[in-house]
Amino acid sequence: SPAQGIHGMQMITEGDKQFIYGAQLNAYGKANKHKRAVKLDLDGNIVMTIPNKDTGKIPGGLNGITGIAVAPDGHIFVSMGYGSNLIHKFDKAGKIVKSFGGKGGEKEKFKTCHGLGIDTRCGEPRLLVGDREKRRLGHLDLDRNWIGEHATGLRLPCAVSFHGDHVAV
Repeated sequence: SPAQGIHGMQMITEGDKQFIYGAQLNAYGKANKHKRAVKLDLDGNIVMTIPNKDTGKIPGGLNGITGIAVAPDGHIFVSMGYGSNLIHKFDKAGKIVKSFGGKGGEKEKFKTCHGLGIDTRCGEPRLLVGDREKRRLGHLDLDRNWIGEHATGLRLPCAVSFHGDHVAV
């Protein structure tokens, strides 16, 4: 299947249709190994991939892709938790907008930025990052500015899912 090896995913409603966005860490085909982000319809057909012809140069590529989140404005965030620990921001067509984060001990750096989610519980949407090795959830605005730690002392948080006013980690 062209969509096997999905490591992280999010279901999004666009207009009257639903799509699944996935972080494809590994998919093996005929001598083909994918490291990409995919947008699937509910029948499993790929409607978009990142990278694509319009993406541009992605710093460090998509090596170690672990998570994906789609903002209400259509921007797509993809984490490289098993690689550079960068988070890449793409527009809705898959063109690179910016990259941020990286590996390190500073508050705005990560040690395994694994799972991503868009947190709309605080008014303006925020990016919530499950930073496994730092055992925390970090909040950033959608322009990549560090807001703060949402939770600390967690047991290797790797995925987040929102249900009303609650987040499941």
